[in-house]
Amino acid sequence: LVNEALKKQGALELLQEMEKDEV
Repeated sequence: LVNEALKKQGALELLQEMEKDEV
C-alpha cells in the first residue's frame, strides 16, 4: 500500500534528521 510506503519513508527521514541533530 502507498500509505505504508509513505510511513516507512517518513520514518527514515525522521531517523536521518535525528542523526543530524546528534552530530
